[in-house]
Amino acid sequence: CVCVCVMDEFGEELCLSLVAEVFTLESDAKEKDKIWKLLAAKKKLLPVNIIRRTHPKRHRIVGKQQVYVAQSFMLQIEVMAARVREHPFADPGIIVQRTTPWFVQWTDKRLGKVLGFNFVSEYDAAEFMLAAAIAFDEQQKHVVEINPNLSQQGGDGTDLGLLSLRSLKKTGFIYIRHLLSRKQSKICFGSKKKSKKWAALEGSQLVLQTKVDSKKRSLIDIESCLVQPQLSEIGQLESFVLALTSGDAYEISVSEEEDMVEWIQCLLRSAVVGALRTVDIAECQ
Repeated sequence: CVCVCVMDEFGEELCLSLVAEVFTLESDAKEKDKIWKLLAAKKKLLPVNIIRRTHPKRHRIVGKQQVYVAQSFMLQIEVMAARVREHPFADPGIIVQRTTPWFVQWTDKRLGKVLGFNFVSEYDAAEFMLAAAIAFDEQQKHVVEINPNLSQQGGDGTDLGLLSLRSLKKTGFIYIRHLLSRKQSKICFGSKKKSKKWAALEGSQLVLQTKVDSKKRSLIDIESCLVQPQLSEIGQLESFVLALTSGDAYEISVSEEEDMVEWIQCLLRSAVVGALRTVDIAECQ
């Protein structure tokens, strides 16, 4: 269940609410190693929320820079009805990783704390990763907005360890051809003709329409995709191949090389957010 723009009178917004088994990574004296321990007994599912709070402007030291913030994201775990644990989220030093289809790891490198979330489905884990990426992006925009001199101090916000989600908002007309398709255990050649489509990147899906306002849509799931640019002659369209784990492959063409590079970067970054493999948001830059 995802909640957006649920703001109460105290300036608190519920951005996401899911349930999961919650673990803490603790040292084991007998094994001399670290082990996962359940935060709640009997494998109880706990509500896990991402909260955005607005507050008076205050300064924070990031590396060698002093920046001001007037909002913060928090990771909230409802352990019991009257007991809530809160941890910083979308801050420098916070790392979010997806280590299995269902399991997400939160790490605070400054304090050495590690939490694990075993979600009920891979879709919930993907939803959490996407919401986390959005939180990092919103916080980066906020920091840059209220610190106009930040770029003059030697950074444009990327040194804060935050993820830019320009990769999830790419749109434009493309020419696309279905090169290969998998039918059961066979790989079949696709169409020889390219068709012009309006393409929009929505999370880890590429949405295709014949027109911008068309109600008919086709979807391409780009999780764990591979992208390979193709050599093109002068005057021809710039093309690349989008290969999926399903066995399908598409040739996508655009008119400008710069646009092709943007599409490649956007597709790969969006695939990382939803991929069923280890994902470190701080490394998605």
